[in-house]
Amino acid sequence: MRDDDLAKKLSKVQKEKKCLVVIDDIWSTEAWSTLSAAFPNETTSGSKVLLTTHHKKVALIADREGFVYEPNCLNEENSWELFQRKAFPSRGDIQLKINEDKENRGRERVEAGPTHEQARLSEVLALSYHELPYQLKPCFRYLSQLPEDFDIPTKKLVQQWVAEGFVFSQDEIEGDETMEDVAEGYLHSLINRCMVQVGVRGSTGTIKTCRLHDLTHDLCLSKARQESFNDIIDHWCGNETLGALPSSIGTRSIRKSRRLLILLREDVDDLIPLQYKKNHNLRSLFFFRSKKHRLDIAHIMNSVVFKFRLLKVLDLEGIKGPEVKLPADIGTPTQLRFLSIKKTLIRELPSSLVNLVFLETLNLQTINKFSWESSVQLPDVLWKMVWLRHLYLPKWW
Repeated sequence: MRDDDLAKKLSKVQKEKKCLVVIDDIWSTEAWSTLSAAFPNETTSGSKVLLTTHHKKVALIADREGFVYEPNCLNEENSWELFQRKAFPSRGDIQLKINEDKENRGRERVEAGPTHEQARLSEVLALSYHELPYQLKPCFRYLSQLPEDFDIPTKKLVQQWVAEGFVFSQDEIEGDETMEDVAEGYLHSLINRCMVQVGVRGSTGTIKTCRLHDLTHDLCLSKARQESFNDIIDHWCGNETLGALPSSIGTRSIRKSRRLLILLREDVDDLIPLQYKKNHNLRSLFFFRSKKHRLDIAHIMNSVVFKFRLLKVLDLEGIKGPEVKLPADIGTPTQLRFLSIKKTLIRELPSSLVNLVFLETLNLQTINKFSWESSVQLPDVLWKMVWLRHLYLPKWW
């Protein structure tokens, strides 16, 4: 029987008899288009179709007037109740005791690694990544540069995506849309596909922050490693390069790496290992400071940060230390498109800032110890920055 004949037969059965049809896990709108002919939208028999999908757009296209149910995460109280029910089952009024044998068995399972269910879930997530459109994959991998359980400010993320060149086609921009609007659409697509979680919403419903589930973060790191997307220097744990490839091709890989995340600690002398200082392909440089460590920002200024001439994104947000002046070398990476010194004590910017002709986002929301102090001193160069679209000034400007 041909596919068309089979679709007509299925449709006829649903029109003549009252049926409940369950269609599980439709991955894409294209997949639904090939099946939809077999499932009429309206029937006099009262037949219903229950469809599950990871992609919200599929549900909306399947039936625009249908009911779309999105399960919410359990709150803390219900999560604890579920854990107790699973971990400590009871028989009547008698609570089962956990003997030493069962405790050891549980420990062995944990030490053995992921369970079958976890492995299966990882496979599903990997398939979800495989099904992403090509323009969304680098946006997703980009999130691997952020620490686990980190709330990601969406506006900043969107600006960095644009600075990186992930919105690379003017054909995607319609009407009065900006490149940031397109990038925000990318983020909503990742959320609708359950690859990214919504964190905090504003009063108007806009998404202020987003985050990754632990398993999704693991997938993100894995894909970033596989494709040499970035490297991570973790001074918090003493690990050299979490994101680097195996040592057999390590040096060559490092020199090709385009993004570098450094998790800072105050007692580390060499923030950027020598092999990275020779990397002339570096495009993005991020610093994260542990809350328990105080780091001298001058230490970073004296490193080779500004010798990476092809840098597009430089994020120094939150790096505390004494009041300093941004060195004249800041004008060296002329391709820089995103620069943030937010929540630092940088007090003066050099005139070489004028060399950053492609700068799109400049965040100068530095910290004042006292409200009456003068803000960061900025040379008269902003009017020459014709590409600048986002300028954030200190509160006490």
